[in-house]
Amino acid sequence: MAINFFNDIMKFLSGVFKKTHERDFGLQGGTYIGTFDVIYTGRWQAIKANGNAGDPALRFTLLTTAAGDDMTGFRLNPGDILYGDFTEIRIDSLGAYAYFKN
Repeated sequence: MAINFFNDIMKFLSGVFKKTHERDFGLQGGTYIGTFDVIYTGRWQAIKANGNAGDPALRFTLLTTAAGDDMTGFRLNPGDILYGDFTEIRIDSLGAYAYFKN
């Protein structure tokens, strides 16, 4: 009886840790996207635009999601973060950091 209870507690705590770990996108590392007109492929859960206030918005010349959504043309202001499940990224200016999906 005690062993089953212990196993149930361990499964529960493991699930809590997994859910928390998935939300902490910075813990997974990522890819710096700084080369324009290059298609980056992978799996990312967030994209942060580089730059300072007053810089022009980052424009995606290709941005697709795992579900097949085409977000090409989307603009992201410097310092802003876009959350999703992205598989292909190409930019036209500035730079961005894409955080890996768990």
